Amino acid sequence: MCENVVLRGADREHLDWPHWALKHLYAPAGIMVGKFWHGEHATGRHGHPLPVPPLTFLSLRPAVRPRDPRFLTATPGLADTIATVDDDGRDLLAAITGTPTNLRNAAAGWPAVKAWAAQHLSQDTP
Repeated sequence: MCENVVLRGADREHLDWPHWALKHLYAPAGIMVGKFWHGEHATGRHGHPLPVPPLTFLSLRPAVRPRDPRFLTATPGLADTIATVDDDGRDLLAAITGTPTNLRNAAAGWPAVKAWAAQHLSQDTP
């Protein structure tokens, strides 16, 4: 089961930074974040072509610990996190924004997330 966020009018380059930030924010809760762009041509692990996305979107889903670390070879620290994660229910955004988050105020914390990301980009820039 995935939750998908469509980004109308966006291309691949528009996904890089949000994808990086979201995967680093949510890996400690066992959430995988994927990026797919309109017209992307890719092949699956068995060499078969994957469906071409009709829209650009980010996809979020629960991690599958035995399988998903292979998607994170460029970020071995995140691969290790995903391989061993146990969601403890903590508010991951609150650690960055300084206030508990909910659907009403999550967007208001985005400037704090941007500042947090700017400090961490040198770890593995997208």
